[in-house]
Amino acid sequence: MRANCGTDGFPPSLRDEAFCRKLVSEAVQRLGGLDIVVCNAGRQQARQSILDVTSEDFDATMKTNIYAPFWIIKAALPHLKPGACIIGTTSEQAYDPSPDLYDYLLRAWWKVARPQGWLFPGQNRVNPLTTRQLNRACHAAVQMAEIDKPVSLHTLRHSFATHLLEQKIDIRVIQVLLGHKKLDTTALYTRVALKALGEVTSPLERLITKVTPPA
Repeated sequence: MRANCGTDGFPPSLRDEAFCRKLVSEAVQRLGGLDIVVCNAGRQQARQSILDVTSEDFDATMKTNIYAPFWIIKAALPHLKPGACIIGTTSEQAYDPSPDLYDYLLRAWWKVARPQGWLFPGQNRVNPLTTRQLNRACHAAVQMAEIDKPVSLHTLRHSFATHLLEQKIDIRVIQVLLGHKKLDTTALYTRVALKALGEVTSPLERLITKVTPPA
């Protein structure tokens, strides 16, 4: 059974719980029951920066990719007899995500990890991931990589900012991503790599001058 689609390829009301329940009810009525439920809806959008993702974009992705399957499965479950099955699909984005699909990546992480309660649960899954647990994971990664220099979570912030600078990302964008109120604070957190310094062209080098030797 297929519902009429809107301009984005999905039923306009798929993000509405009442519509999802109605969709299941009509399927049961027309087909005489349910044996298989396939949740295959997925919405994604490419953005150059997370700053370009609006709340409406994010809400539409979550409602389509997470809420809608939940509502449909919940409504269908009472109609499924022993031996029936529910199939949920995902994509390669769950394992090899594209860097510009910010809201979709969050959904992909959720589909792979299936965290209950907290999006990033701690060792005790009732509580969120703690700073201490993050520090342990960081130190373990440093040992595995055989890095002999001091590394902390703060080092990752420095590295994050440095890589963004090397990609020629505006420092004001980095300021927002790091959560700084003042631009001066962002400047303290960044570390400009020697490679980036070496690629700087002096304005004087752009001047084209011709020196005519004396006759």
